[in-house]
Amino acid sequence: MMTHSLLFPVRSLSLRTLAAAVALAMPLALVSGCSSEAASPPPAHPVLVMTVQGAGAGAAAGSERSLPGVVVARYASDIGFQVAGRIGKRLVEVGQVVRKGQPLLQLDSSDYALALSAAKAEADQASSDEQRFKTLVADGAVSVADNERQKARAAATRAQYQLAGNRVRYATLVAPYDGVVTGLRAEAGQMVSEGMPVVSMARQGEIEIAADIPESLVADVSHQQASAEIWGSGGEHLALVLRELSPTASQPLRTYRARFTLSGLTAEMRARLRLGMTAQVLLSGGKPGAQVSSAAVMLPASALVKTSGQPSVWLLPAGADHLQLQSVQVLSYQNDTVSVAGLQAGARVVTTGVQKLDGKLRVRAVERSGAGLDYAVRAGS
Repeated sequence: MMTHSLLFPVRSLSLRTLAAAVALAMPLALVSGCSSEAASPPPAHPVLVMTVQGAGAGAAAGSERSLPGVVVARYASDIGFQVAGRIGKRLVEVGQVVRKGQPLLQLDSSDYALALSAAKAEADQASSDEQRFKTLVADGAVSVADNERQKARAAATRAQYQLAGNRVRYATLVAPYDGVVTGLRAEAGQMVSEGMPVVSMARQGEIEIAADIPESLVADVSHQQASAEIWGSGGEHLALVLRELSPTASQPLRTYRARFTLSGLTAEMRARLRLGMTAQVLLSGGKPGAQVSSAAVMLPASALVKTSGQPSVWLLPAGADHLQLQSVQVLSYQNDTVSVAGLQAGARVVTTGVQKLDGKLRVRAVERSGAGLDYAVRAGS
């Protein structure tokens, strides 16, 4: 009995010691687990990148830059009636070649014809009275002042008659020159006001290329050589000469409208050209001694970001997990691509989601070739 009583306290003490040790170890384990979780870095954000391929040394100022253009007429105008009324007849179709003086549209001129008849009767009566007063003043039957008033009245009625005749003539809209009808804005039965444009015309023979020049190129366009490849005309490159450059930029796109004349155009080529054909304008050269800092690179338009008005792109350096913002020079814009300068061969450019990125974000690269688009570096872009 004594032996059992001595063993019991020893066993009880061991259990209490073990429980205390377990209780002390559990908080330490929890603290260690929380510390390991807090120390683990957040997962890297995936970004789509494309690698700029090399194109040799930096491109000289003679590298080509491509811009979209369109074939337009040098002389074009919108014409309308000199009097108001309801259109009675439409005599031409869009695309029809017309000669100077050929009728295009006619108003219902019945009211103008009635006014002409009334003005003629008034003018005839006034002229007859003028002759009678001339005889009476010689006989002394009427005063000289009455005779002068009758002469003035006769002159005024003749002017009204001439004006009424002009209105009848103005009721028929005629072509102001030889050309082609490019647009009709009114139909028979429609009421039109005086001077309202109803027909668009272009003079035949003299055509040119119109293109919108971006702000980054407008300073050098007058010093560059220009040529054009017109789609649907056999693929020939035609020499261009800058004729006109708009002094102000268009508000939506901030581009400057330039018009180029076609130099050395043969009769056969002129016959193949049609108004509205799409052209690819190529600009090459520049100011003497000018150099482009690096080769032209074609990027997706979604890669471009503006910071403080300066166009830039996000770059992911090799072996890094944070982005760097790189300023670039925009050479030209296309529908879904942009040509830029200022990037070195081998640079990895982020192509999408650039507006939501910053330099503090940890990222990882996902290489993307361009989803079917050719984004290789081209000196002639």
